[in-house]
Amino acid sequence: MNLKEDRIKHWISVGAQCSPTVHNILVTNKVIEDKKVQSWKPKKKKEKEGEEKKEPAPVGDKEIKPEATEPAKEAPVEEKAPEAEAKAEGEEKKEEKSE
Repeated sequence: MNLKEDRIKHWISVGAQCSPTVHNILVTNKVIEDKKVQSWKPKKKKEKEGEEKKEPAPVGDKEIKPEATEPAKEAPVEEKAPEAEAKAEGEEKKEEKSE
């Protein structure tokens, strides 16, 4: 890997901050002397079926309830009978013709 050490050191000296991955590359190539840092976080393990879910921690005086995080259920919508719609459309067409 071809790195311009003088430019890297210059930018770091004026306040540039490296990402964890770039920092580790610079440490590996001995551009800077420091310890490597963790550049990624391990994925959370899924809960086992036998284990219970933890209750949410209270926030201030209010407590978050599990029901509030579930998506809202849609209310049933009443649909018009196809016959009623056909009659209403037929009446509208008659009114248009008479005008």
